[in-house]
Amino acid sequence: MRVVVSIGGSVLAPGLDSDRIAAYASAVGSLVDEDCEVGVVVGGGSVAREYIDAARDLGANEVLLDRLGIGVTRLNARLLIAGLSERATPTPPEEYEAAGQALRRGDIPVMGGIMPGQTTDAVAVALAESIGAELLIFATSTTGVFDIDPETDSEASQFAELSPQELVDVVVPMARDAGASAPVDLLAAKLIDRADMRSIVLDGSDPERIVSATLQGHHDGTDIVPAGADSPDRWGNRMTPRDDDSGSESGVETASGGANDSPHLLADSTPDTERAYWAETVADAIDARNPDQPIVIKGGVSPSGVSHLGNFNEIMRGYLVAQVLRDRGHDVRQVFTSDDRDPLRKVPRTLADSDGSLVDLGDVDAESLGRSLGMAYTDIPDPFGDAPSYAAHFASLLKSDAERLDVPVEMISTTDLYENGTFDPILDRVLGDVEQARDVIAPYQDTVDESYVPFNAICSECGQMTDTVTAVDPDARTVEYRCTGMDAGDRTIDGCGHEGTAGFREGKLPWRFEWPAEWAVLGVDFEPFGKDHAEGSWPSGVDIAHNVVNVEPPVPTVYEWFTLNGEPLSSSAGNIITVQQLLELLEPEVVRYFFARNPKKARDLDISRLDQLVDEFDRFERAFFDETGDEHLAPFARAAYPHVVDEVREGRVRLPYTFAAVLGMVDDRELQVRLARSEGHIAADTPQWAIDDALDRIERARSWARQMDNAYNYELQAELPEVTFTEATTAALDDLAEFVAAGHDGEAIQSEIYDTARKHDLDVGDFFEAGYRLFFDDTAGPRLGEFLGDLEREFVVTRLRREG
Repeated sequence: MRVVVSIGGSVLAPGLDSDRIAAYASAVGSLVDEDCEVGVVVGGGSVAREYIDAARDLGANEVLLDRLGIGVTRLNARLLIAGLSERATPTPPEEYEAAGQALRRGDIPVMGGIMPGQTTDAVAVALAESIGAELLIFATSTTGVFDIDPETDSEASQFAELSPQELVDVVVPMARDAGASAPVDLLAAKLIDRADMRSIVLDGSDPERIVSATLQGHHDGTDIVPAGADSPDRWGNRMTPRDDDSGSESGVETASGGANDSPHLLADSTPDTERAYWAETVADAIDARNPDQPIVIKGGVSPSGVSHLGNFNEIMRGYLVAQVLRDRGHDVRQVFTSDDRDPLRKVPRTLADSDGSLVDLGDVDAESLGRSLGMAYTDIPDPFGDAPSYAAHFASLLKSDAERLDVPVEMISTTDLYENGTFDPILDRVLGDVEQARDVIAPYQDTVDESYVPFNAICSECGQMTDTVTAVDPDARTVEYRCTGMDAGDRTIDGCGHEGTAGFREGKLPWRFEWPAEWAVLGVDFEPFGKDHAEGSWPSGVDIAHNVVNVEPPVPTVYEWFTLNGEPLSSSAGNIITVQQLLELLEPEVVRYFFARNPKKARDLDISRLDQLVDEFDRFERAFFDETGDEHLAPFARAAYPHVVDEVREGRVRLPYTFAAVLGMVDDRELQVRLARSEGHIAADTPQWAIDDALDRIERARSWARQMDNAYNYELQAELPEVTFTEATTAALDDLAEFVAAGHDGEAIQSEIYDTARKHDLDVGDFFEAGYRLFFDDTAGPRLGEFLGDLEREFVVTRLRREG
């Protein structure tokens, strides 16, 4: 059994109590004696807070404060290591892979913090996820998770059990309340939810509670139980009280639970078994229907404005299923409808020009767009004057983004489907029996009355769409209408009042009818869609498909939305990222991997922590080649990896993302290779193609560091800057060069900088500035000693001696 224990710093070492530390060492050791593989993460506690408060008073910036806190966590980790003696790693691992390697050697990895901006709570979750732990235990100073902070409210009630999402919901208000304290911080709670991690939050004052909770599941804390999760095998593998099917990896919802309990969510032919890779489960459901060839996979979007990453959910989910089906020998046609007969309901604040670059509304003719409200997207001119219409402009950008990810998708205009007669049989069926259509849609839509007609006509006078149809002539295939305008969310777009006649091709079906119409005329076998449709449009669409259009609905997959930097994707709020923008920061295969993960899981794309996503991908890739020993990840990796990369090729080299960002400080490609070799990331026999591919990550990681302006955003000078120093500073730099040449590591170099400054009677800050001048031609930079320890030794020595 693999378990990760997160121990609060104040819990482990209150007042540096050696007896408490020894008791924790004994508890962890007893778990190992019981054949558990244990990883430990130790916090900083009150000592860290005291140091940080003091440094903040001295004017230290947030990065330095974070590093100070990380230092304290690692000191606390070393205390536990001292108690564990030879059973633990000699020093706290600073990377998850190093911790995993320690476990495989039979050692106990005891970690502290990893990097600025990440709490040890979050480190513990990430470690548990990376090693495939069955259980994560938080040993805290409280007895569990409460509805409100028990330190500030005596009426607080403790939860016995929560789901991961419920944990997030509980922690969010505490995180917003400056006076409240949560037993698990918000980032860790979100990571637990993302990973579906079985966790326990308990009182850590007695280390034996951890032993009892791990070995028997007995405790008085709070269980965090993912839906449908098994208890750890050691507990007898009994199912949790939340036993249901909603926690499966499959993106296909079942009637027994999930995002929607509609009986229409799955056809009866859906296989009962689940696979490690959700796309294979979906492909099984499609195969079970014995579909005609080619199998048609569809997605769709209204081209209302900028095509952001969220619009790619349907394209990428469809693509990944298509690849599984192609591997099985099927002919697959992946189509994507541009629902461009839809009317413009709102003028977007942000647009994208013909190159895909984001521009503000003020950069185009906003008044012209305002006059186009209520008109079909295909009837609105392209704001940039390059494409035939507004719709064509944004559809072409969407297709370009798909091509950037090597996704072969066929774009289809719904306006074309109306105008070329493809929709004619469906229009005849719907408008030929309006009463039947009205009866079917009425349970799903409050606005249906005896005058309701499921058709929106285009006014021949003003060009706007109107939903006021006063008569239908099925034989003439026309409708009579009055231009009363239309509802657009919380506002109304006024019509011109014109009364006229429109043909069936001179308007459109409402969305609830148009969607099943697309299934019918395109022969759709599978379609993914967001949970908003699962709860509304899908049930009505199934009913209309069966009882109006006369077509079998496709196999569905309901996906969760993801957020960007913790907030919903929103063009109007400016919180968007396009595929083009993301590919400036990530390789295409990493973006595809992001979509390959479980679609039922809500995820956050935190741009500031893209390094974590890349680390996940790198581990996923290694798991495919059986280089991780991770039995939980390997089946998913073996199934999904070939559909994520352009080519499966052994011998690839992946530079750690943050290391690549550091290498980006150097413009000299040969120096980049030497530095990567010196760190062991590129072997002597690595072929040139693998080196070139590895270096491809550098510019993207560098762009990320610049964009985030984080600890890696410095420019290492390839040439010696024009700097002059005092005689004492020169002598001190020479001494430091000798120390580096002797082979000391970064931590020792950091300490030596202080000692050398004092030896030469120099102000420590001035001596650090001299180092930053030499290497960055700047007055500040990253933690200098550790950074120099990461660079090629010969280069550092030469620069310290001012020789090049």
